[in-house]
Amino acid sequence: MPNIFLREKENTYYEWYSYTIKNYSQVISVTKQVWAECRIYERVTYSIKYEQPWTASSSDYFNVALYDAADNSKKCKPKFTYYYAYSDGQVVDKLDVYYSLLKPNNPLIVSFNRRDTNTYNCSYPGLKGLKWFYGYDLGYYSMKRELKVELDDQYKELLKGKRLTFTAGPYSNEDILVNEYDLVNKEFKKHIYTPDVSKRGPYELYSGSLFLDNSRSSGNNLYLKGVANKQFDGVCMYSSYSGLQLFVEFFDGEKITQLRRIGTTDKSQWIELEKPFTYKDDRQLKRILQYIQFCLNKEILVRLDQQGGNTEVRIVDGETTATPKPINEYELSVNRGCDYSEIIDGYVCYTHNLNDYYNVYVKNQLDDLRILGESFRPDVYLELSLTIDNNHIYLFDESGYTSEFLYYNPDKDGNLYVYFLQSSGYGDRGLKPLLFYYNGKAYKQSNSKDHNTYWQRVNVINSLAQVAVTPKSINLKDVLDELKTSSKTNAASTEPPTPGALPTVKPTTGGGKSDAGAPKNDGVTPKNENSTHSFIGGSLGIFLGMLGSAIAIFSFWNKPTTFNRMR
Repeated sequence: MPNIFLREKENTYYEWYSYTIKNYSQVISVTKQVWAECRIYERVTYSIKYEQPWTASSSDYFNVALYDAADNSKKCKPKFTYYYAYSDGQVVDKLDVYYSLLKPNNPLIVSFNRRDTNTYNCSYPGLKGLKWFYGYDLGYYSMKRELKVELDDQYKELLKGKRLTFTAGPYSNEDILVNEYDLVNKEFKKHIYTPDVSKRGPYELYSGSLFLDNSRSSGNNLYLKGVANKQFDGVCMYSSYSGLQLFVEFFDGEKITQLRRIGTTDKSQWIELEKPFTYKDDRQLKRILQYIQFCLNKEILVRLDQQGGNTEVRIVDGETTATPKPINEYELSVNRGCDYSEIIDGYVCYTHNLNDYYNVYVKNQLDDLRILGESFRPDVYLELSLTIDNNHIYLFDESGYTSEFLYYNPDKDGNLYVYFLQSSGYGDRGLKPLLFYYNGKAYKQSNSKDHNTYWQRVNVINSLAQVAVTPKSINLKDVLDELKTSSKTNAASTEPPTPGALPTVKPTTGGGKSDAGAPKNDGVTPKNENSTHSFIGGSLGIFLGMLGSAIAIFSFWNKPTTFNRMR
């Protein structure tokens, strides 16, 4: 009699049956896949191979028992038994058990596939209530509607129609049930958040209790705009076994919203995926998580002041793209000239070959993560780490208050271009970069004093780039000319002035907050809370000064006459 262990979802095991003086085996092969017809469910298939052919005297050899266990050691009593196949056609060769991805330990429907080519879908809670029935009764107890409709109803009944609301905030809620599961030989973990139907609600899941890692995204809620204040059936968070969060899915009926982590592990952020990942089993899910984890540990170092050669490890002379030089690990080649950005008189442009770096160093490693024979591959996001004189560059939007970060996706993004003022002497060495252009965005220094620290975005028109022009766009040449004039003015003065077109408040790494956590003032000088004390102190100083002057004049006119001995 085959024993079907519902907690065993991917394996092959053997069962034995004694008939007369001989033992006969049954081989049960178990596979699990996301159900192709609706991705919010998974299907576990138990394929049974019998050693003995059916005979009337051996019908109990073909009995099928369902256990809520992983193996024989903890099977207890069966939840249901399919008894006595009275013909060869009534023998069950395969069972398909359907689960919600949000409730992987709660079977919803069991499909009996018999040798007579008929399939019978039965409610698992209904089977548990019946305990058993004979093979000829199967048609009487099977469901009559389409499988998808029955699955939806079974899941709603399991959760009693309850849904959770995802809310931005640092709080936790006891009305949310959290279950942890190991994935892929304990290489990754999955945490599933669903309403705890044993409680009354309000079933609010706060972002602070879901996103546990400190990351760039924790400073703002922009990454939550697609999911905040909305209701979901549940949420799945995937992480490495050490606890590094990587990937999250929000389930709303058949719609799944996915967010992935990008950047580096110490300064990452979350983005919503325009094209959601699709995976059919845990093997592909493992590859997705490995891709994301790999990208979190990789960044491309871009030295904006580099002119020619390679940016790392060693310097190689290479001034033209016609004769590319080989690069080693962590090297990024730099060539004079631009291919997909404007060439402007009076300025020299250098190309940082991101694609070369990716093809030489990263691509093969990512290809090794692919499943052999399958073309599926998640998008790659490698963070760009920008420096000048070995100082890290912090990027901000046009306002100068919101932090921005750049990433390289080899399927969508091109190279990075840096503009310098063309030198009248020999070569361009030693010049400071004025502006860089990447993926439809241009950045310039926020002010001359913080040239090596803070840069902000400027809306430019690049004639060679296929980027939409907005009403506020400025010609690239006009921006460079402005920066050129500003740099000359600053070189002739002791205190470099801040360009008038730029904000007077220096951007900070806190996205508009001072290091002490004070709120941004958007360029408006804050009110001095000690203005009254300043007025009193200033007035008193003026009065004392006037008094001192009067005493000095009086002393001059009334000074004593020197004694004259000759008189």
